[in-house]
Amino acid sequence: MKQRHDDPQFKFRIPLEMKERLEAAAKENGRTLTAEILQRLTWTLEGGSSGFDLQSPNFVFGLIRGDVENVPEEGVTIKVNLEEADLVAMYRTMSFEAKKAVYSLSDVVADKTATINDKMTDEIDTWGEAHDLTRAEAIRRLIARGLEADK
Repeated sequence: MKQRHDDPQFKFRIPLEMKERLEAAAKENGRTLTAEILQRLTWTLEGGSSGFDLQSPNFVFGLIRGDVENVPEEGVTIKVNLEEADLVAMYRTMSFEAKKAVYSLSDVVADKTATINDKMTDEIDTWGEAHDLTRAEAIRRLIARGLEADK
């Protein structure tokens, strides 16, 4: 959801713990706090009572592992393509030990991805600060440079 500067603003009180949880989720999802709150409100208002991003990898992995609290009573339908359906079918035939290995591997991949993401974010921020740019503007300019280099 695109935010505009002329959108209405208002103050509201929120418990500190909830704010911290939202900030952590925003960081994990690569959004500002405002964007995270707007996304969650949109899910709740437009996506049914669950308020979950049913296509989000974090939600899907959490659902598989049993980490998702308050799963919607109406059930969860996740759209998959043929390759994903094959993977689900393969997963269902795996032994418990093989499933544990997949979980462990997904944790390693997630940790490595987060580390790479953090490093890239730090490098973008450093470059942006050196050029007196916001993160968003630094990313736009670095992408434009890459596109120019590819020509």
